[in-house]
Amino acid sequence: MINGINSDWNFINRQQFGFSKKAINQTENYAPILNNSFLTFLQKDIGFNEMPPLVDKFGEITFSKDYQSLLFQNINGLNTEQPLISFLEENNQKIGVIFGEGLWKWRASNYLLNNSFTEFDQFIGNIVQYLSSQKKRARLDVNSENLYPANSLVNITAFYTDKNYKFDARASLEIIITNKETKKNTKLPFSLINNSYQVSFEDLESGDYTYKVSVLGQKINKYGSFKITDYEVEEQFTSANVKKLEKLANKTGGKLYHKNNHQQLINDLLNDSSYFTTQKSIIKEQNLVDWKWILLLVVILFTSEWFIRKYFGKI
Repeated sequence: MINGINSDWNFINRQQFGFSKKAINQTENYAPILNNSFLTFLQKDIGFNEMPPLVDKFGEITFSKDYQSLLFQNINGLNTEQPLISFLEENNQKIGVIFGEGLWKWRASNYLLNNSFTEFDQFIGNIVQYLSSQKKRARLDVNSENLYPANSLVNITAFYTDKNYKFDARASLEIIITNKETKKNTKLPFSLINNSYQVSFEDLESGDYTYKVSVLGQKINKYGSFKITDYEVEEQFTSANVKKLEKLANKTGGKLYHKNNHQQLINDLLNDSSYFTTQKSIIKEQNLVDWKWILLLVVILFTSEWFIRKYFGKI
């Protein structure tokens, strides 16, 4: 919908499109200001601040449905948050509104700046593509493994698009993983790497985990789960490295045996003198006089016996 100085706002307001305007019979020039927080689809700045103003009736615009504005109004050098181009979406119905006429001047101005209509035509193409698109697909795709070995790095990647299904590098994504057993939550933001969002976890305990990936500022979430296996050394290697074992045996003066020649191992062990049993005896001598406390005790006992016998006349 493109409005202008001849639009019947009384009629438009009665249609309940999700927006209305308290218009008066006075016209105003509205210059465009790009909204850098616009997330509906990706639109670069094609020099909007250099574009001539659009003309419309003066008045306050209000919305009764969720909307996002691509361009705001600049009135005589004053930036406002009143919309110049806005989009509404409800129940799979999309509405685009341009609050002003004279859009053809923008195309001419863009040609004077760049000697080409390409950027302006792409701008209009983005609007038409969004409004006409009937695709039903997920804007957020998350890739993760179902099973991760213990002590390994858990990598999770995400791909997020705007409503025109073009990759959107402006978004902020975060992930919350939860250990099903301990209920412990870990939250991390995604990093933008090579046209995808990536996050890595390390030192996670073994167990089952669930995760939730969210796009901040958008009601878009993705859920999933994965498992980290228990670490068991025996399960890491299922067969012996024969070449390395033989090399180790040769360097240490040993010998490699296979299970089919175990008898040879037994014979070699029995005949190897280095494994023979040896018996050693140790003789330890210690003089009694070295045990002074025992000698002192013996002297005291003998002395006591002599005095006792002498006293009672037994000797």
